[in-house]
Formats: sequence, structure tokens, C-alpha cells
Amino acid sequence: MAADMLEKELVQIAVGDSVDSEDNGKSIIMDIQPYEAEATIANFGKSWINIVADRLAELVDSILQQEICQIWLLII
Repeated sequence: MAADMLEKELVQIAVGDSVDSEDNGKSIIMDIQPYEAEATIANFGKSWINIVADRLAELVDSILQQEICQIWLLII
């Protein structure tokens, strides 16, 4: 994924800039928190799907209630 490639490239740049340090950039790598772009995108996707599914369920319930009301009006 492009976001992961960007993250890896940014780490390489940071490490490359700190090669002249005492530990050859190892402390930089330890300090960088991974963003985990794939997991973040997957979570957003799952969240969006759940929201759409909930809205769809509400719509179906509403349509069913309308149908039931119409049937009762025809019976009465």
C-alpha cells in the first residue's frame, strides 16, 4: 500500500540523516512510532461499513412499518 511505502521511506530518510550519530540512527528508529496505515485504513473501512449497514437496517425497518400500517388500514 502507498501509505506503508511512504512510512518506510520516511524512516529511511530519518535514519540516513542520523548515520553520523553514535548509534548509527538506532535511537531514531526506536523513537519513531509506526503509524500502521493499513490497520488504520481497515478500521475506518469497517467503521464505515457498520454505519451504512445500521442505516440500511433502519430504512428497512421503516419501510416494513409503513407496509404494516397500510395493510391495517386496508383491513379496517
